[in-house]
Amino acid sequence: MQLIVSQKDRLELGSYSEQPNGECMVGKDVFKHAAPDLDLSVIVPCYNVERYVAQCLDSLLCQQTQYAFEVIAVNDGATDGTGRILDEYASRFDTLHVINRENGGLAAARNTGIREARGRYLTFVDSDDYVSDGFIESAMATAIRENADVVATGQISFDESREYKKLMPHDDHDRSVLTGTAWGKMFKRELLARVVFPEGYWFEDTPLRHLIYPRIDRYASVCDCSYMYRHNLQGINLSSKGKPKALDTVYITDLVFRHVEKIAPQGYLDGSVFRAVACNQFYLNQCRIEGLPKACRKLVFRIQSDFYHTHLKSNGPSTPVNSPLYVTAMSLRSFTLAKISVKAAFLNRAVKVLGRLFLVVKKHNS
Repeated sequence: MQLIVSQKDRLELGSYSEQPNGECMVGKDVFKHAAPDLDLSVIVPCYNVERYVAQCLDSLLCQQTQYAFEVIAVNDGATDGTGRILDEYASRFDTLHVINRENGGLAAARNTGIREARGRYLTFVDSDDYVSDGFIESAMATAIRENADVVATGQISFDESREYKKLMPHDDHDRSVLTGTAWGKMFKRELLARVVFPEGYWFEDTPLRHLIYPRIDRYASVCDCSYMYRHNLQGINLSSKGKPKALDTVYITDLVFRHVEKIAPQGYLDGSVFRAVACNQFYLNQCRIEGLPKACRKLVFRIQSDFYHTHLKSNGPSTPVNSPLYVTAMSLRSFTLAKISVKAAFLNRAVKVLGRLFLVVKKHNS
């Protein structure tokens, strides 16, 4: 199963930005240690985070828990004081293991940590984020009790001045917190044995939604907000607009679709869940490339519409999607409707931002 079927289309997309060479699946088990001897491995990729990494490490290394865990900090060729801070912490904490490598990007750093992991479960923490007290204890207790494949925690997004968004599970099995990001979750080791983060790509978390989540049998959530996510204005989703490399979102979708039929449960590709997941991915792709030339955006829309008509249009009862209008646009092959759906997304986001600013000003003036 491929998204980009035509070689002509692939060459035309490549004229805007070439597809990276990274893969999302490997032929054999990636783990260096054949059998786990710890409960949890916490993987922390680090690159030029001297301002934040101490807070991140303090929040992890001082966790009070009955579970045996390790923190694997991967120094991804940092050029500031990050390496010095990591070495200083490693001299004080036996549970911290520092791996130094040449700069290869977030995906490469995560993959390095995965290979060295000794835990039954793996979790990822970005080095400019931190976790609250009890993060490991509560999530691991839930994982063991439920024999869960994945456990997700609630999250709080914040910037330098304030908290502004909470994502709290409604119950112990609320899948709304099963977002497309690697952080804020604990994964059973076996799920990551052959799936890797694609190196050289932006949007490297994409395989989670397509290659990990369909294989989950048992899922649980922790009903508190224990992962603290630092809102980064330089993050890919915010800084990629208008850059040709934003086409990675299309390339990485093509990459995971080439593998999904190999590992997805029987019947998944013919069901409404895959239809919804794919349609949501296509809508996200269209939003991410909004700043690129019209001819490029139109080409991507046509490629995605072709896939929709070939593989998705007749996939049973409808599962709710993020943008019914975009699905209608693909069904009618109407690029005009697609543009309207994308504009609606940006307008909705702008309204939310203005709402938050209004609350800040109101609070300041009260």
